[in-house]
Amino acid sequence: MNQRTKRAVGVWALVLMGTVLVAGCSIPKLSPKGKTVRLLDKADESLLGCARYSPFRVKAKSITAKDAQKRRNIQARNSAADAGANAVVPISKPNDKGFQKFEAYNCAILSAKGKKVRLLPEVMPAMGCTGRFEFRVEARSLSSSAAKKRMNILARNQAGSAGANVVVATDQSFRRGRVQIFAGYMCANLKKSGQDGG
Repeated sequence: MNQRTKRAVGVWALVLMGTVLVAGCSIPKLSPKGKTVRLLDKADESLLGCARYSPFRVKAKSITAKDAQKRRNIQARNSAADAGANAVVPISKPNDKGFQKFEAYNCAILSAKGKKVRLLPEVMPAMGCTGRFEFRVEARSLSSSAAKKRMNILARNQAGSAGANVVVATDQSFRRGRVQIFAGYMCANLKKSGQDGG
């Protein structure tokens, strides 16, 4: 092998080594489902009414701490999405080996139709409500206040999907408030209610 050939082989070896290094350092990509998962802080109020999954760990080490954290966040969002969750929260700091613990949550989020539905304590004759229909909403494995918040959101979504613009929690609840019967209505004169739902 002459000098020129050795030099060419050396250049190709460096190119190949660089390709391997770049591939090894590439940032993982968010999956389509992972993009729908929100990365939240443990103190975020939107976690109220969310069903919590079992904690899980992800690992990533990199040249910089910022880059490693970005990798862990992406892995956590993808993993949470695969489990059917739509929110993820870091619950520990990364250890020396690059492991970090996260918790995944499935949170009730108001849909576009659900945002148009008012949650009221009752309907009045002046509101001109028709088409009453009843449906059941469940929120298990949550505290009482979290279950109530989740059921209210789910009820507004379900009522909105059925074409209603008002939903009322009836007096029928079961199993320590984790199952609630709601009634949906189509009301023509909502301004006369003097109330707005949340």
